[in-house]
Amino acid sequence: MIEFDDVTKVYSDGTTAVDGISFKVAPGETLTLVGPSGCGKTTTMKMINTLIRTSEGTISVDGVSVNERDTIDLRRSIGYVIQEIGLFDHMTVGKNIGLVPDLLGWDDDRIDNRVVELLELIELPPETKNQYPNELSGGQRQRVGVARALAANPQVMLMDEPFGALDPLTRENLQDEFLDIQDDLNVTIVFVTHDIDEALKMGDTVAVMRDGSIVQCDTPTAILSDPADDFVADFVGEDQKLKHLATVTVEAVMDDDVPPHDSPTVTPSSTLKDVARILLGSDYDVLPVVEDGEPVGSVTRTHVQTIVGDDSTLSGIEVSNSA
Repeated sequence: MIEFDDVTKVYSDGTTAVDGISFKVAPGETLTLVGPSGCGKTTTMKMINTLIRTSEGTISVDGVSVNERDTIDLRRSIGYVIQEIGLFDHMTVGKNIGLVPDLLGWDDDRIDNRVVELLELIELPPETKNQYPNELSGGQRQRVGVARALAANPQVMLMDEPFGALDPLTRENLQDEFLDIQDDLNVTIVFVTHDIDEALKMGDTVAVMRDGSIVQCDTPTAILSDPADDFVADFVGEDQKLKHLATVTVEAVMDDDVPPHDSPTVTPSSTLKDVARILLGSDYDVLPVVEDGEPVGSVTRTHVQTIVGDDSTLSGIEVSNSA
């Protein structure tokens, strides 16, 4: 667990970057920090691994104040992913991924096995291990950055705008892949973004920040359905219903009956936004839900309409003709 207890950060020039914030991140959950530039979200995240020191209050990881931990040990125990990735160009991908395990004294065989395991996890071929970062695409380098952060099996990961520099399609694909990875890893994550759509998609809990304070800290559904004030409502935007679709998985609403398998399919981890894209581009009202090649249920146009009302609300969604 990560816990902030009345934490404040005041810089030497008198600027208050973070003002008395308190929140908890439960083990295995993701908290997204979102807000306009200068609101204090990155400062908040960097205080967890003491890249920035608190002025007042306490930050604890697993019940121990970060200020009582050895700084080097603390930082090596926390995965860290940034927008610029920060890979070392003179080192191979394998050496980049294995950097922290090497610093921790792992033997060569254990490091090599971990590198191979992580390359498979992030869906890069084994031969990528011997390539250099400048031989990879931006999306591939970002994957390697995630793998490096996971290399030493951290229980906590900090992610600072990790997909912000990527094109929209690559960004969305990596978001989806990381959500799948997170389901398997059970890592506690604090994720900084300026993009409310990304915050709602990636977070189990979303903390909306303004002027160094947390305006609302709640589930994505609660943020969308019951914003705390006009600032949160304006920040979320007018298309709350469409954003809501992206926060609801098929698994959460699907029916048990299996329809004929002659239509496009979705998976349990697909969102209702994915379903809406397919339904708008077809004459189907029901889609089969398939997992590991086997039909496990169905999702319907009614499931979508329960959230958005009639189909006219969906005019802003890009139509798709396949899963």
